[in-house]
Amino acid sequence: MVDILPKPTDHAADKDNVELWIYVDGDDSVTHALIDSSWDNDIGFRIHWHIGTRLITHGDGFSEIWQISSNAGFYLGFSDDYEVTTLSWDYIIRESFRNLPSDRIAVGYLSDPLVPEGSMTVMVATTEWVNQVGHFVVPHFLYWFGDKWLQQIAEMVDRKYYIPVDLYPLDGKKGKTYHLWDLSFWTRFFHLLLAERVGTARRIIEELTDDDSIAREQAIGFMYKKIEEYEEEAENEPSTDKQLAHQLAFTAEGNDKNKTYLLALHRAQEHLEAMTPHIIGMHAQRILRHKKKLLAQSLSK
Repeated sequence: MVDILPKPTDHAADKDNVELWIYVDGDDSVTHALIDSSWDNDIGFRIHWHIGTRLITHGDGFSEIWQISSNAGFYLGFSDDYEVTTLSWDYIIRESFRNLPSDRIAVGYLSDPLVPEGSMTVMVATTEWVNQVGHFVVPHFLYWFGDKWLQQIAEMVDRKYYIPVDLYPLDGKKGKTYHLWDLSFWTRFFHLLLAERVGTARRIIEELTDDDSIAREQAIGFMYKKIEEYEEEAENEPSTDKQLAHQLAFTAEGNDKNKTYLLALHRAQEHLEAMTPHIIGMHAQRILRHKKKLLAQSLSK
């Protein structure tokens, strides 16, 4: 006897309330042929093929789709090389968010077996979160760092929620990554822009605490504890040589950087320059916090 397992698309409990939006480059002839084949007719939920110009980063694509899509209750960002293995995953997501605070500003994450526990690679953001932040995925990066960016903001404001929905890569392993060049630059870029993430977290805290000065002070104190964790993490990053070895192991690219990548790199360098005063201010705050700790320790002796 052969067991007949449900297709991944059959795992959704309420397909009438699930819609899939896919960004398609205007020059992607392979995907255009797939669309013309009516392949998606028997999926069971609606697929929106959004055809547009080739964008610089995947964060740009996520944000454009968010802006044109219907005002959903939740937005789930999903990789094309994974599948959901949990039945009724959509119901579980809704139930996981049922007991949110009334402002509903929150981010959830699904269980990815290839990353450390608590890491956010597949995220679910409420409409209220995306509206507050102004984007679904930050537009700076071509690979990897956008989910970590979101994770740190959610942790700083204590609005990160685990969703018990399991994922698994289609081929059982981590795949190759496109546009993966200059990993040491992008790692440094990410850590330096902690100042930008802190600015976003502060705005969210102001929204969450409103006129409650005590709650705001407590929330800011919690945020700074997380900031210290992230600063320590930045200090403990692998050496440049190790990052290069990691890049070579996972890149799907050769030595020649394409136009899209170079545009993203130039945009990132310009943004880093514009953020320099904020980065310097963040560094000065860290020095001041360290001096206050040393002073408190000396007075306690």
